[in-house]
Amino acid sequence: MVIDIALIQDIVIVGISLWCILRISRHSIFNPSLWYIALHFYTVTFRLLTLNLGAATSPIIGVHSDMELYRAATASDVGLIAVALVTAVLTLKRQERECSKALNILSNKLNIKVGKIISILCLTIGTYALFNYSYAGAALNVSGVLDTGSVDIGNFANTSYPLMAAGFAVQGALIQFVLKGFTIWRNILFAILVIATALSLTRTSFVLAVVLAFLIYQAIEQRESIPFRWAICLIFLSMLWFVFKPVQLAILEGENVSSLWQTAGYYFDQSITNNSSLDLQFLDMQATYMAASDESDVRFYGSTILPLLYLPIPRFMWPAKPRQNDYEYVLTSSRRPIAIVGMTPELSGESYINYGWIGCFVIPFLYMAGMQSLYKKIMIDQHLSALHLIYIVLLVSMVQVYRDGLDSLIIYPIVVYFPLLSWGIISILLPVIKKNAKSLDEHYIVHAISR
Repeated sequence: MVIDIALIQDIVIVGISLWCILRISRHSIFNPSLWYIALHFYTVTFRLLTLNLGAATSPIIGVHSDMELYRAATASDVGLIAVALVTAVLTLKRQERECSKALNILSNKLNIKVGKIISILCLTIGTYALFNYSYAGAALNVSGVLDTGSVDIGNFANTSYPLMAAGFAVQGALIQFVLKGFTIWRNILFAILVIATALSLTRTSFVLAVVLAFLIYQAIEQRESIPFRWAICLIFLSMLWFVFKPVQLAILEGENVSSLWQTAGYYFDQSITNNSSLDLQFLDMQATYMAASDESDVRFYGSTILPLLYLPIPRFMWPAKPRQNDYEYVLTSSRRPIAIVGMTPELSGESYINYGWIGCFVIPFLYMAGMQSLYKKIMIDQHLSALHLIYIVLLVSMVQVYRDGLDSLIIYPIVVYFPLLSWGIISILLPVIKKNAKSLDEHYIVHAISR
């Protein structure tokens, strides 16, 4: 009965929020509020629907009552209300004068020379790391299928840096799209690197790379709607993303096409029955986080993101470095094995364990206020500028921010998408640096003449 109420409540809030956002803001693929609603629908609405149809929470997650799920759904609904409200406020306000101040920044085009340098570095170093230090690359080297003779990088081989560099390879191809367009050879290069990334890294690495390619194409073509062929591709990509974990494992084990198809079908069937896949239980994980925080009477007040300050320091240089997910271990118990399973709190769940119900409203409100403000600025001038590229990176990162919390707002743009983000930032800063240097030179010349 409680789950029924949760579903009805959620559908009403999603419907009102979607109507409000579509009525007052642009119907654009770049609109962050529409992305937020789509993520909410998948993780909350669809999950509540499957629960009403008979699916159950996996015992390993540790949800002990339907009321816990209801509270998690309500927390997510509060966040969605905040998103709809801030979208309405910023859209109706329409402070065009303030937006016009950003035109000087928007006029900064992406620096071609810097882009070429970053692309070359990504394609060389990234591809090398992809075939030497990734999961599939290591397996190929061990089996003797591929012998690339990896360079000894010492203790860094035991850190996450090689895998991070491996993720840069496909970004080199994305930069080539921006520099030279979607030519046939660049499409082939991108396809090869996407496939290699899919087999070597986490599925997020290749799925978000394809979404980035789509958004870059839309920005170059100055389109805001989704063409039909792209819509079909994105639907197929979402289905592939859902079943890719078992399929990836089957591919690495050398299964044939028939076995791969059976594996995907079995996984999909299991996911919509009582044996629900963990990929459908993000709401359940959020419920566990919230319940564990209440049971322990713990609020973290923002300390969940403090480990980001020392994230770049390798552990071999600081053996006692605190864990990035230390708060998970604080909440972990035999009844709720959060850290053992590797559960994610979602943005609303993280907001709750930090600041309670107020946080469920305030954090999504502030996050979307920043995204909407930046969105309004980049839509003034729709060409693919430096700021536009930075925004696209932040928009794609929303997938991880929504699922994992605010630490992904730093980790994904600054760490995972470092090449793309650095290209945009350098392109913005170079004209400013040159202008300041020129002004300084003129100052010294005037001062010398006066003497």
